[in-house]
Amino acid sequence: MDGSSSAHHSAVLSNVTRQQTVGSLGMEEPDQSLPTGTGNAVLSERLTSDTSTILAEPPPRMDDNGQHPARVNASATDAKSLAMPLALSSSAATWTCADQLQRLCSGELMHIISFSHAVDTVLSGGIPLGQVTEISSMPGLGKSQFCFQLAIDVQVPRCCGGVAGEALYFDCDASFSAMRCADLASGCLAHLRELAVEQGEAETLQQLSGLSVESMLSAIHVQSVSTYTDFLALLHQVQQFLHARPQIKLLVVDSLASVFRHSITDYALRSRLLCHVMQALLQVAHRHQIAVVVTNHIVIRFAQSKRDNVSYCPALGDSWGHGATNRLLLEWDDTQTQRLLTVLKSATVKPTSVPFMITADGIRDVQL
Repeated sequence: MDGSSSAHHSAVLSNVTRQQTVGSLGMEEPDQSLPTGTGNAVLSERLTSDTSTILAEPPPRMDDNGQHPARVNASATDAKSLAMPLALSSSAATWTCADQLQRLCSGELMHIISFSHAVDTVLSGGIPLGQVTEISSMPGLGKSQFCFQLAIDVQVPRCCGGVAGEALYFDCDASFSAMRCADLASGCLAHLRELAVEQGEAETLQQLSGLSVESMLSAIHVQSVSTYTDFLALLHQVQQFLHARPQIKLLVVDSLASVFRHSITDYALRSRLLCHVMQALLQVAHRHQIAVVVTNHIVIRFAQSKRDNVSYCPALGDSWGHGATNRLLLEWDDTQTQRLLTVLKSATVKPTSVPFMITADGIRDVQL
């Protein structure tokens, strides 16, 4: 980055920094704002108290089968109690298969593009709205970079194949980088303007003139999350925030495993709580027709028969994985030099892998 670009970014980031401070997501009406950095104090305190009581219980005596029936029953009850704030009012909207097909054919079911033609093609257009997509990988493969790119690309105008929305970003592991987002926004605008010039789209150029790096960064609403109780408090109030800001078309949770894996050691309780979290995210995605993207870690799984037979799989367990609409894996190819995006699960796309690269301007196709 040259000196002038760096100075420009510094000026822009001064505004972004103010957006990430406590209360950054607040709006004019206090009752429409998400909780501040420590979450809703009353809800968070109750959740923490309840969970501390659960985790502080002495281990109950086992029965003849080596089970803990009292602990299992208590965990089920407590998990339900913890998940009560996630209960969302249901609107029993009924639709037919013909309705869904018509929406699909008319282009009403939209996607967030990634700027990689190969990735967008294999995903039938990009990250779909109205669904929960999980992105997993080992460290250093680009999960957060992918999320940054989506937070920028969700703002691409409709005339350029975008959804013209905004992003809500839950930063659960302190990995959010405003400077990197500024680079991606600059690369996005340069790419769109170059395409418009090549195709002679004067009207598109006029619409793009209303976008700037600063305006794109201002459309990414960031909330830091440090504990799972903070996350539950935010999730409890996120629908109210989305109702107040219908222009938001993307919710990013990066990374959910950071606040759940090591905070709750009772696996049964954690599994039940995560199932309720997934159901809440699915309802939010469907009801508000936004894309929900959740990043996850990779863990090593040993085969039961052979200790040396290991495999890699997303964390948080099978129950969590079954709930996501789409599951994507970022990995290296056999030469360990090329990044691959692999579709692990999808109702509309067959399992396959495509290469992509991360440049200074963001996610792009591999140059052959």
